Amino acid sequence: MKKRGILYNTVFTSTGLWLFIALVCLWIPWLGDAPFRSDAEAAEAVLARSILPGGDWILPGGSAGITCRSPFAAWIIAVFAWVFNGGEVNEYISRLPSALAAIALIMMGYVWARKAQGERFALIMALVTATSSGLFRAAMNSGPDMLLTTAIVGSVYVIHEIRQRPGRDNVGWYAAAAGLLTVATLTGGPLAPVLACVAGAIYLLMRGDNFFKVVFRMLLLCVVSYMLPALWYYAACKRAGDAFPGFSISDIACALYGGSDDATSRYNFVWLLLGMLPWTLLALLSLFRAGTYRHWPFKPAGMLAMVTACTVILFCCLMPCASSDCLLPAYPFMAYGVTVIIESLRGTSVIRFFGRTMAFFGIAIPVCLLVLAFFQNPFVEHFELRHWWQWIFVIIPVPVSIWWYMGRSRSPVAMPTIFTLFLCISAALF
Repeated sequence: MKKRGILYNTVFTSTGLWLFIALVCLWIPWLGDAPFRSDAEAAEAVLARSILPGGDWILPGGSAGITCRSPFAAWIIAVFAWVFNGGEVNEYISRLPSALAAIALIMMGYVWARKAQGERFALIMALVTATSSGLFRAAMNSGPDMLLTTAIVGSVYVIHEIRQRPGRDNVGWYAAAAGLLTVATLTGGPLAPVLACVAGAIYLLMRGDNFFKVVFRMLLLCVVSYMLPALWYYAACKRAGDAFPGFSISDIACALYGGSDDATSRYNFVWLLLGMLPWTLLALLSLFRAGTYRHWPFKPAGMLAMVTACTVILFCCLMPCASSDCLLPAYPFMAYGVTVIIESLRGTSVIRFFGRTMAFFGIAIPVCLLVLAFFQNPFVEHFELRHWWQWIFVIIPVPVSIWWYMGRSRSPVAMPTIFTLFLCISAALF
């Protein structure tokens, strides 16, 4: 029998297909139900709209437009609008690239974790990543954040795969890494590939690779990732004149030397704890059984997860202009750590308590929404859904929570309840 490739053998299994279908159901049908939630979301749609009528793909918005940042997200939105919606940019089209990027990110993590730790571990990690509140929110927002995260994390996965294939022909893998880093540069600017390459270099050095070879390869990847963006930058400079270099240099200087108005970098750990909800609760509970982790083998995949998460967090702490969305590349690797906790504490009182807590919320939240909808109170805002069928999704977590609670051994940490709660948020609340 002919041996298939890693992507075929991993994604096109029954588990991989069911995971893909679940992720599609989690995000894709509900993207256009809510209007733009912020000025940043609306700004991305305006940039995409500015491309289509006049065809100005070089400098969306013009030299005096909303922003002169890297235009890849606006390009993708404009392409989707032209292909799927007759050139019209709306909420659904604006958010579709982010949702598809989130699905790609989680499926890449599933492929990587399945090869490193097995199918059960990979599936739990994928579902933990999808139900982390920070990444879940970013997947339903218009903008470059989810595209940038997928490009950075994907390139780190590729660097790990290259390290696992010593002595083989890795030209294709290096090309994949360079392509992903090019997308990262076009989406997040010149510092984006540096972040991925620094994380990859630290990991390779910790594995004992030659220092000079590692530095040379990572520098070469960075240089290659700048080639295509340099062509866009040159064309944008010719189009905008002297104004464009000023905008771009000021953006880089802001990231390097400060100038942020909100100083969010001071609260990175707070944002990370909030972004990992509800798994933050499990991580805090696991501190009571910290000795259990001595029995968990620290494999190369775990080293990569630890190094990348720490590098992203440190990078955000050093960049005064960094926002909470800059922490997104750390979330898949934090999910790896949460999965280690779940596997290490399987069958313990910590897991049972966390599962019961999630089952309680799976019942309590829909009941509270029903009360707010049918019993008006002058002191509490009335809850109302746009369509009657959305009540079906609001109610789904209740029987799932009861089913899990009555048969706790069927699944780890009430995963069905948590997933259906997030499906409820997508379909009815977000």
